[in-house]
Amino acid sequence: MAAIAADVRDIDDGSQVRVNIWEKDQVGSDDFITSMKVYVKSGKVERTWKVEYHEDTDDVDSEQEQQEKGYTMPEYVYKLDTTSGPEVVSGESPVLEVYGWLKVKLIDSRTGKILSNYKYIIHLPDGTTKEGTTDNDGYIDNKELPVTNTYYISLNE
Repeated sequence: MAAIAADVRDIDDGSQVRVNIWEKDQVGSDDFITSMKVYVKSGKVERTWKVEYHEDTDDVDSEQEQQEKGYTMPEYVYKLDTTSGPEVVSGESPVLEVYGWLKVKLIDSRTGKILSNYKYIIHLPDGTTKEGTTDNDGYIDNKELPVTNTYYISLNE
């Protein structure tokens, strides 16, 4: 899920605004993804969007990214416009950050014991690591990992 939020001026509370989501292209025009309606409340618009993967094959480095990772990483931005009267287009948002999410329960395969409160290290393909501790139910639940096809986990007692 991506959180979309913006402050608005000169638009009354209760007014409807359209959030248009685009896949940003380095070359050529951006690719339209979807549009959602949202209402202004206290000078703000806020909405969540379930991120939809759309392959990004028309950027300069898309072919290299496909070969290195096996997929391309889309870059999403959004723009606001009013849904009534003359269209008022906002500036473009910064690129939305997209993360991978890993949720896994650790159980000792020999004893069947849940590995609660165990220290772990997630090893990422670029050589970096993320450390943490499983929760009381033995879960690793990390929602801010770089998107990749492979994670390797090691445990410390």
